[in-house]
Amino acid sequence: MSIDISYTRKLNLNLTTFFFIICCFPWVSFSTNTFDSQPWPLLSGSIILLIDKQKRIPKYILVPIILTILGFIISLYQTNLDKSIYSNLTPFFIRTLFNFSSFYIVLILSWNAFSRGYEKLKLINTIKFTNFIYYIFAFVQFQFPSIVGFLTNSRGNWGNGRGLNSLTPEPTYFAFFLILSSLIIFAARGFSFKEDKLIHLLNIFTIIFIAQSASGIFILLILFFGNIVRRFLKLKISKKDLIIGILLTTGLLIIVPAFLQNRSIGSRFIILLLQTLENPNMIYLADESTRVRIGNIVLTIYIAFKNYLIPQGILGLTSAFNEHSYSFGGIFKESFNARLMTWIGDWIYTLGIFGLSSLSIFFIKIKSRLNSGVQNYFLAIFSFILLFSIPISFPFAAILISLLLTNPREEYLLD
Repeated sequence: MSIDISYTRKLNLNLTTFFFIICCFPWVSFSTNTFDSQPWPLLSGSIILLIDKQKRIPKYILVPIILTILGFIISLYQTNLDKSIYSNLTPFFIRTLFNFSSFYIVLILSWNAFSRGYEKLKLINTIKFTNFIYYIFAFVQFQFPSIVGFLTNSRGNWGNGRGLNSLTPEPTYFAFFLILSSLIIFAARGFSFKEDKLIHLLNIFTIIFIAQSASGIFILLILFFGNIVRRFLKLKISKKDLIIGILLTTGLLIIVPAFLQNRSIGSRFIILLLQTLENPNMIYLADESTRVRIGNIVLTIYIAFKNYLIPQGILGLTSAFNEHSYSFGGIFKESFNARLMTWIGDWIYTLGIFGLSSLSIFFIKIKSRLNSGVQNYFLAIFSFILLFSIPISFPFAAILISLLLTNPREEYLLD
């Protein structure tokens, strides 16, 4: 019996590690289809959960699942009222079902792994190893773009004002992949930076100089200056912090633009930076991509609350075009498309009160497990990042949430 238990545990650990490796490549399609996000985490996770006889689903995950199902059903009804917009609703149904199913499969499997004591060092090493693979393929793309084009449905256009996207569809996805990689490593390490300083610095360098994602660089700025403000309010600013702050500010505002401008005149990051410095109040008018991303955040939340948090359907913002295309002076007209480019906004817009309630349950549970200023700041930054164009199906979001839900603080709450 002990042998069987030992074998089962070892098998489960190996399958979990294999699953986490698959989650690190959510966009690799090998040209089998034309979708950005791939079904591999959903399929492999479902199989592993089916053969796992000891899996559990805690109430604070089960209740959001039920709420999501109810919100999804109502959203389908709302969509049926607008069926004249599209003759075939099947692709939208499949996409929405895939997004939320993927999230919960990854969340449940990860939660079970961490609650059973899965060695977080394995997760850290897996993330680090795959990060290096992404670095390598970024340089492969630079020399042989057709290889990366075969592996992913790449929309990158290196040398035309944009950075490299490696094994992701576009540079912004590459940047978010690296940012969430660092967040997972940081949380898994017990909210410590020092042990993994090299990988964090490499990720920052890659976001700025390789991916050259304006959204990624903006988040880095918010993260850094937010931490400076946090430490300042606690009177913990040292001379070292000030020196590092001056150097990073100089690098981001002078050296980095000089490098990018020298590499490619017309870089989107340079255009956004110059226009923002010239008139910070008009950043949303800098270019179409910025308007679409900001518009998705603003419109999804605004429309959802204006309609009393009733689920708004599975057609994205297209069904709201006639009524809201001129909201906010019409500056976000390009944002009214079927694909929602905001993680939190998608939950609230598509599922309404049911999505907001689900997120609130996760947030309250996570908050109850955090016991330091660093951890609370981490949660605030993570929540802020989820406002951006991260797909709900992106596995790293669910993995990070499961890490926070199983934070060691839970042991004290059960006493």
